[in-house]
Amino acid sequence: MKPIRIHSSVNREQAFLRPCLLALLVLFCSIPAWANKPESVKKKEFSKSFNATKNDNVNIDNRFGNINISYWNKNEVYIQVVVEAKARNEERALSSINRVNIEMSKTGNTISAVTSLREQNINNGSNESFSINYYIQMPSGISCDLTQKYGNIIMPESNKGKCVLQVKYGNIQAGSFDKHLEIEAQYGNVDLKSVNTANLDLSYCGNASLTNASTLSIDCKYSGITIQKVNKLEMDTKYGSFDIEEVNQANIDVKYNQGTIHLLKESLYLDELSYSTVNIKDVSPKFKSIYADSHYGNLNIDIPNVSFRVNAYGMKYGKYDIKGFNLVASKIEDKVNHKSEVNGGNNGYIEFEGNNYGNLKIRER
Repeated sequence: MKPIRIHSSVNREQAFLRPCLLALLVLFCSIPAWANKPESVKKKEFSKSFNATKNDNVNIDNRFGNINISYWNKNEVYIQVVVEAKARNEERALSSINRVNIEMSKTGNTISAVTSLREQNINNGSNESFSINYYIQMPSGISCDLTQKYGNIIMPESNKGKCVLQVKYGNIQAGSFDKHLEIEAQYGNVDLKSVNTANLDLSYCGNASLTNASTLSIDCKYSGITIQKVNKLEMDTKYGSFDIEEVNQANIDVKYNQGTIHLLKESLYLDELSYSTVNIKDVSPKFKSIYADSHYGNLNIDIPNVSFRVNAYGMKYGKYDIKGFNLVASKIEDKVNHKSEVNGGNNGYIEFEGNNYGNLKIRER
């Protein structure tokens, strides 16, 4: 008796069902995406003008958007705010729009605009969003105090007034500043050109860059900073990195960091060099002094074959390495303290406190 074969019909049935099941699976998986797609977009605008003088100050406090500044030749500050909401239906979009209130006023010499939001239950799976963008036109010499959370501050190429900029979870993009600049930035990037004097407070910034500065004071945590040229620098940096193309005078505290100075012209004072490495790629022949207080830190210096002297002490477990020069005199005391004179040792001075575990390397450039 011949066996009954049923495989072919079953296989044909399975072959037919597979694409149907796949199509149904794709359909059901796509339904939430269709449901979440915003279908309604609503906009609302606020605007107001204020007479202004050079003694006035513009104060803006915003969130969930951008602050855009531009200058004009009118003695007037014009503030325009555009609120845009996206939601799955018109009712939800209008509800988001109505959450936003912009309070604009002038009291004394202060022109202010403040964003406030009414509490609302938001379904994170509904793909709803809204933005609040400020567009401000004002005289170029006026001072400003701008605060932005969850968004960016965008400034013109040339800024003549005193500025205070605060951003959290956003970026600062700006040009040059003639007067004093204050910046506090967290969780973002900062891009500046030329500044006269500035204080920068940076935390968790991916990259902060500056082209040129006369006097800088920087507090930098968990951030990377790049400076092309600075005359006087005061910096406290932790858990990050710095790269300076050229500096005249610098006073830097470095902790858990990696730093590079490509050209040091006059003096460097590393009041604390802890668990860090600083590389100086070139030193001016007329440099005055380099000082470092090391705690498990490394200082590497490339220097021309000029006249200078070195005093490195507390090197019990650290390494003192100087090569490539005409050493007129070199003395070691108890394998701990080192003194060297290069080409007479009459000009520049390098002092290194090793605190037993620091390393100093000096090479002829």
